[in-house]
Amino acid sequence: MEDKEAKAIKRIVGEGPTDTRLVLTIDNLVKLGFGSRNTLYRLARLNQLPVPTIEVGHRLYVSKLAVDRLLEGAGSHEG
Repeated sequence: MEDKEAKAIKRIVGEGPTDTRLVLTIDNLVKLGFGSRNTLYRLARLNQLPVPTIEVGHRLYVSKLAVDRLLEGAGSHEG
């Protein structure tokens, strides 16, 4: 049986489609077309990603909500 911490991590990070997750990985961002893996990791190290990163151990995550807001802002055109 899984412990409570493992269940909580699975709920946050998710194991299914990205639309059900609370956080995304750098690889998820690559699949969404944000850039190459190397570029995104370099930007994250330099704290220059357009969304804040969350470091857990050696893994980097970004808030799905922050990514959604970024995409919504990119989709709106003023003029």
